[in-house]
Parts: sequence; structure tokens; C-alpha cells
Amino acid sequence: LTVLVDDLPNSGFWSGGLTVGADKRLYVGVLTPCDQCQPEAEQGAIWSFALDGSGGEIVATGFRAPTDVAFLQGALWTVDSAPPNFDAAPDGDELNRVTPGAFYGWPQCVGTVANPAFDTTSPACADDAPTLTLPTHSAPLGLAAYTSNTFPAIQNTLLLTLSGSYNRADLTGFAVAAVTIDRAGRPSAVRVILPEQTRTPEQPVFSLQEMQYRGSGVWPERPLDVAVSADGWIY
Repeated sequence: LTVLVDDLPNSGFWSGGLTVGADKRLYVGVLTPCDQCQPEAEQGAIWSFALDGSGGEIVATGFRAPTDVAFLQGALWTVDSAPPNFDAAPDGDELNRVTPGAFYGWPQCVGTVANPAFDTTSPACADDAPTLTLPTHSAPLGLAAYTSNTFPAIQNTLLLTLSGSYNRADLTGFAVAAVTIDRAGRPSAVRVILPEQTRTPEQPVFSLQEMQYRGSGVWPERPLDVAVSADGWIY
């Protein structure tokens, strides 16, 4: 075991997943320490380091929980999620294409709306709009690029784990989805691959929440992360 970086900003929470870019640098997300405060500049950010752990620098800021990062089609992507008690909008969780030097809104904005728990004269949140909004309380945590032809139907997609809602009757999330990215670098489709929903005329089509309650979904377990082997198998 070799320690590369021993002074990551302390948020009190687990820092995000790692990835290595084509520039041969490490990228990692650092979470914010709270839901109703202004974090320090180095928190709620994507950081980059040389492979030996030196040369740390902030890539982008304004995230609440950038728990994972991944590269696809040369672009860096990360996830973000609304606080557990956020109900001001149905689309508070996010998938973001990361632009170096950009600010992504937190804590002034959640998704595409102003954060009602933060006392601020917020800028227009549309200026910090996420690349893709997800249902609030989906809790996106894990992210991985899938470029293998082992499963051609989801080749060149982002695999996204939705850990799921907490302490709510409505079961939001509890799934793994494949997000298709178009040539312009924008998400064009989201397909749930776990649990897989029935599509044949002979079988009833249940909603994702119905599948969870019927015992054919993931709930009450939570998918926390996703990884792809060199052979293209998904774990």
C-alpha cells in the first residue's frame, strides 16, 4: 500500500471514486461537509493530481456530493445529489459534464432551482444547469464508462448507480442505468438495466417502483457503485 495523497480536504464524509484521465492524472471528488452552509473552496470540488500524488489542483467546484468521476469520449463526468430533505423540485439529482474552472451551483442551487435552505440572493440557476437531471432522492453514487462490445446495446454509455431514497414510501432510484451520450456530448437516453423491466406483450409492464415492491427489484438493497472488468463484465 502506497499513500499518494495524505491531505485531501476533510469533508467528514467519504471522498468520491477515482479515475485516471488521458492526461495521466488522477481525478477524485471531494464532498461538502454539510447541507446548510457555505463550504470551503476546496470542498464540494473535483480535484486532480499527478500519478505520484503531487501537483494537486481544483478542476471544478459547486458540487454537494461528487461521489464518483469517469471519462467518456474525452470528457470528464461526475454525479451530484440533493440533500435528503430537499423537496423543492422533482429533479434535484444530477449528472454533470465537468468543464475545468466551472462552478456548478451548490449551495445556492440544487439541480435547476434555488436552494430554499440557503439564505442567498441566488444567481440564475439555469446558468449552472446540470447536463442531466434525475429524480430527487435517486441518490446517484457510482459512475463508470462502458466502452466494451461485450454488451453492444450499451456500448459507449455511462453506467450510473442510483442508490435510492431514504425513509420514504416512494421508492426512487434503487437501480443501475445506462446513459447514452450523443455526438454533441449531451445525454440522449437513459435506460434502466437493473432491474430490467419487462417489455413483451405477453407480460404486464410494471413501473420501476412496482417492481421494487413486488420483490423483483433491488430494494431494500442499495447499489452503491459499479465497475467494469477488462473483458466488459459489469460488477
